[in-house]
Amino acid sequence: MRKFGLFVFLIFGLSLVHAQAKKSKKRVSSVAVNGSITQTSNWCGGARPTEEMEREFRTPKPFDNCTLYVRKDSNQLTKPILHTLTTDARGKFQLRLSPGKYVVVDILKKNDSVYQSTIHKYKEATQTTGPIDISCYNNFVALPDFTIIVPKNATKSVNVSHNYHQHCNWSGAPCVEFRGPYPP
Repeated sequence: MRKFGLFVFLIFGLSLVHAQAKKSKKRVSSVAVNGSITQTSNWCGGARPTEEMEREFRTPKPFDNCTLYVRKDSNQLTKPILHTLTTDARGKFQLRLSPGKYVVVDILKKNDSVYQSTIHKYKEATQTTGPIDISCYNNFVALPDFTIIVPKNATKSVNVSHNYHQHCNWSGAPCVEFRGPYPP
């Protein structure tokens, strides 16, 4: 009887090991991510706009041909870019991602060469700009434009949308004070 119990225990143990091995080999499938990118803007000078023009600036429009970069978890410049995507004429994109958290950024937050060239170009004050605020710029680069979360149990596609608001960038770079003069 003791041998029989040992035999049953052994068979049960082996089946558990086999089930665990099979479970760990199970590949996590990717999920379709459908995105929509729009843009709005500010009035940036010239004759004062009409109310209709101001409404037009605030109305989101498809951001076509917008190139974006996807990283896992956070926008650390040392992390690899997993996907580069470009929106179509309707501001739409699609990609496949495994479950997890992803961050999306534009060219200004893409890599160390963009970071270093911006710091170099704006490190000293000029007649029209102050020097770049490094702390502000580091925060700007680290902050993703938007995040995509693909749930572990996702079976359907994930839909995301983001609006890029285009500010009047007189200085030429974020975290750089514009000192004028403004264009006529």
